[in-house]
Amino acid sequence: MRADLERIVGAAALDERPVRDLWPLAVMRERAGQSPARVMVARPSGREHVTAILRWAAANSVAVTPLGGGSGVCGAVGPEAGELVLDMGALDRILEIDETNLTCRAESGVNGLALEKKLNERGLTLGHFPSSLPGTTVGGLVSETAGALLFATAMVTAAELEDESPALSVAIASSRYGM
Repeated sequence: MRADLERIVGAAALDERPVRDLWPLAVMRERAGQSPARVMVARPSGREHVTAILRWAAANSVAVTPLGGGSGVCGAVGPEAGELVLDMGALDRILEIDETNLTCRAESGVNGLALEKKLNERGLTLGHFPSSLPGTTVGGLVSETAGALLFATAMVTAAELEDESPALSVAIASSRYGM
C-alpha cells in the first residue's frame, strides 16, 4: 500500500498512526489501554491526488475514511487495520468570498473558525456555530450537518443546509469530481 501511495502523493505526505475522532467511547477505550489500529494516512494536496487515491483504493478494495479536524463526537472516524485515512487538511484554501451573492468557495480542509474570521472581516458569517468550531473543517461541517439532519438532531433544517451549500464539488468512488 505504502509504495503505491508514495507514487501518488509522495513519501512526505504519508504516515502510519492511530486515528480516531473525539467519540467518548473511543476516548475511554484509549484511556483503558486499547489504542486504535495504526493505519496509513495520506495527505493529498490537490484534487488530482484525491482522485488518484480513490481510483487506487477502488481498484484495490481498500476502505477510505476522510479526516477533517477529527473533532467529531459520533465515532465516524474509526478506521481499522488495512484501511486508509485521507487527511484533507492540506486542502485548506479559501478560494472566493462573494459578498454580492453571499457565497464562499472553500476547500474541505479549511478550518471552520479561520473561515468564520475571514467572513467576519467582511461583515459576514458562516452561520453555523458548533462548540467544536475551532477544531472543525468545512468538509466536516458539511458532512456532519448532513448526518445530523438524517437523525433529526440538528438545529439546522434541510432547506437551510441546501441554502448554505448551493454547490459542492465532491470526489466519488468512480474517482470523478462532480458538482
